[in-house]
Amino acid sequence: MKMRHAKNEDLDKIMKIIDETVKEMNENGNFQWDESYPNREVFINDIKEGTLYAAVNDRDEVIGISVANFDSFEEYDNLEWKSQKSDYVIHRLAVDNVYRNEGVAAFLMENIEKEIIKKGKCYMRTDTNSKNIKAQRFFEKVGYKFVGEIKVPRLKDTFFCYEKRLCD
Repeated sequence: MKMRHAKNEDLDKIMKIIDETVKEMNENGNFQWDESYPNREVFINDIKEGTLYAAVNDRDEVIGISVANFDSFEEYDNLEWKSQKSDYVIHRLAVDNVYRNEGVAAFLMENIEKEIIKKGKCYMRTDTNSKNIKAQRFFEKVGYKFVGEIKVPRLKDTFFCYEKRLCD
């Protein structure tokens, strides 16, 4: 397994992963994502900005994805972070169903964190829907600390926010 930036040629596979993930999330009562978000245009923009990372297998097929950029809900400002607004935020982490529980998400996070350190940043932030128990457990397992809960007016559920210090 290795990590690289996602390419436009990866979009069909990325959307297949997203469709599978949305279905599973919705079946578990988590409506953080749906048929309208995240959509193909979101990923086209992520690729154009160079913020979409892909974990790939030995055949260079995408098996997991995540974005690292500076986008965050304005409600982040209401929490007491150790990190700064100028630190990276993880978004849209998803793994192909066939590769679940094989360490793909942890591999992506670890390698994205290394990239962020190279860029001179020492913190990462992320958030997830309060109903996304799997993501909450995962973030805590890979060293992210709970910072607080936010309510985004246009979204139904609250979101739990996390951060991780990457360097000493």
